[in-house]
Amino acid sequence: MNTVARRLATVLFAAGLGCVPLVATPTAASAAVPQRAVAAVHLPTATPALGKTKAIKAGANFSCALTTKGGVLCWGHNAFGQLGNGTTVNSDVPVKVTGLSKKVTAISLGDYHGCALTTKGAVKCWGEGTGGQLGNGTMVSSATPVQVSGLTRKVRSIAAGGSQSCAITGSRTERCWGENTYGQLGNGTTTDSTVPVKVKLGSAKARTITVGGGHACATTTKSKLRCWGNNGNGQLGTNSTTNSSVPVPVYGLSKAKSVTAGSSHTCAITTGSRLRCWGDNGFGQLGNGTTTESHRPVAVSGLGKVKSVSPGQGHTCTLTSKSAVRCWGYNVFGQLGDNSTTNSLVPRPVYALAKAKALAAGEFHSCAVTTGSRARCWGYNGFGQLGNGSTTDSAIPVGVMGLS
Repeated sequence: MNTVARRLATVLFAAGLGCVPLVATPTAASAAVPQRAVAAVHLPTATPALGKTKAIKAGANFSCALTTKGGVLCWGHNAFGQLGNGTTVNSDVPVKVTGLSKKVTAISLGDYHGCALTTKGAVKCWGEGTGGQLGNGTMVSSATPVQVSGLTRKVRSIAAGGSQSCAITGSRTERCWGENTYGQLGNGTTTDSTVPVKVKLGSAKARTITVGGGHACATTTKSKLRCWGNNGNGQLGTNSTTNSSVPVPVYGLSKAKSVTAGSSHTCAITTGSRLRCWGDNGFGQLGNGTTTESHRPVAVSGLGKVKSVSPGQGHTCTLTSKSAVRCWGYNVFGQLGDNSTTNSLVPRPVYALAKAKALAAGEFHSCAVTTGSRARCWGYNGFGQLGNGSTTDSAIPVGVMGLS
């Protein structure tokens, strides 16, 4: 059973739905997949009550938004306090993250935790902490944000994924913390760390960083691309499946504008604004028309230039250079947003969402920010992660209450 199959079984069990048999490696977009009733919910037109959306992120079964006023709101699964509101009660509508009502510039989500970057450059995290991913020197979960040790000012950017977190400091060095089973902290060891440790990037200066399910990648100020950690599906792009506890070059793609890691696959935008993906491809999440795993970058079919990409668990979404939204891969819950539950091996347009300015692919759901700064989500909704006041799945985008 592949990664997506294992995690889906866990989610369905937790939601009281039992186990659904999965075809681990379908051979066509129309391959048999578990079917689930999906509601065609129409987009609400109510005036936003919580403000406009600047950015949106998707975790395993929860979502968070950064408002244009610098506040953070989260909704969905909350067993580990990942909504950050001081409780462990799920919410199908956005709730305010304690202490982060303003002065936040960026957010990032792991499987069951979240992190935020403040205007002063401090990093705060909340939610599951059993792997040390909150970075406060403990392995204790927290339902409210806690300060990450040593990162109190001048941090440039943050990234969370799986059970680890990373940041780029003011001097452009990288720091990571949390689980390190596969060497995903990049410090040359496989020892977990409850506080930030330095990634062995040599003398290179980091420009961007991303964290996947058990691996991480970065681009340097000279656009060089490096990845490290779990490589069981070739997600490091080294043309092998050997794990690495230190950053290594990606085969055939020495430079990139940006890179984003999914659960067990990775995608990068080249210096020419073309999209390349590699790693697990059991459901066509690499978008190259096959379900063959690739240990090196492959071109995504049918796309011209793109400006952002978000790989999820078994699916991927991108924004084209013209702000059009396209998704592909696993679609049993409608997470591709194309008004169907049929997998697709190539990019598909998202229904009734002609353009967007930001997007996020989670475990089995997706979200976007419209050109009018409204929040939309679609896909699996068993924990209320679509934020529309229900727990009914949707194969088309629905408005997030208070942000739509």
